Amino acid sequence: MMAIQHEIDLLFIDGKGMPMGRVWSIKYGSISTHVNIGPNTAPESFEFAHNLWYRYDQPSQSTPNLPVAESQGIYGEDPSFVDFEESDYRLNAGSPAIGAGMLGAFPIDFNGLTVPQGAAPDIGAFEFPITLSMELIRFDVNKSEDDIPQLAYSFSLSDEVGKYRIQRSSDGVMWQDLYIDSIQGSAAFMHSFKDRNAPKSLLYYRLSYTTPSTADLLSPIRSIDNTLSDSFILYPNPCRDRLYIKGNIAGKSIVIFDTEGRIVHANQVDIEENKHLSLYIPDLPVGFYVLQIGQDILRFQRID
Repeated sequence: MMAIQHEIDLLFIDGKGMPMGRVWSIKYGSISTHVNIGPNTAPESFEFAHNLWYRYDQPSQSTPNLPVAESQGIYGEDPSFVDFEESDYRLNAGSPAIGAGMLGAFPIDFNGLTVPQGAAPDIGAFEFPITLSMELIRFDVNKSEDDIPQLAYSFSLSDEVGKYRIQRSSDGVMWQDLYIDSIQGSAAFMHSFKDRNAPKSLLYYRLSYTTPSTADLLSPIRSIDNTLSDSFILYPNPCRDRLYIKGNIAGKSIVIFDTEGRIVHANQVDIEENKHLSLYIPDLPVGFYVLQIGQDILRFQRID
């Protein structure tokens, strides 16, 4: 039985009150209800998604009675744990939970394995480890010194000629090819790629490898938050009449927007090099603002 009640943190419920990506493998016994809805609760506000429900004693009765419709749930299929009786909840090959989870929930599984191992996460606490014929030695995504998403990767291959692709996604579902190259040989080489046209959003990256004899082999997915800049620092923040910007802003435009998207200040830095800049803004009303420096977005507050 699962109890849902606002104001209380309960097992299997995340901070948003959204039970997602769980395996519910239960021997029901005398349980007569799936969800016990307590007082002061708005069950219609909950969202159920990517859960696997399996009643061991009566699989045909695995479908739960939920307060709202569930998205992409799995019902009545044995999750195929390694050993349910011994509480070993790792997945066997062929488990319906493999690849049926929700992207972005957790970066690692209960054992520290990268999530996901394949094209999509698995449902449950443990990812099923996938071994590719392409041995991926390293695959990292970080910000470069010039604040651009940079991929560093190394792999070894068989002697068969193949093609690998660097792919990017903003939602983990639709993927765009950024770079394609042919490669052959078993030697491992370190490669680097800068995504200079990366949008300012949460981004996902993966490698795809194809040979004439195989379908696409996909690397684990890496993510990076490219929404805010690491190149500039605003201080003090909150500020009063003067705001300082630390960073190389030479040749960049500076625009300040209010919370309704109106431009309230604009400036162009014409000098060749400037590591610090002072903005005198006594006329700005007290409130929150967005500062755009070139393509970089920062936020600040002006107070009395």
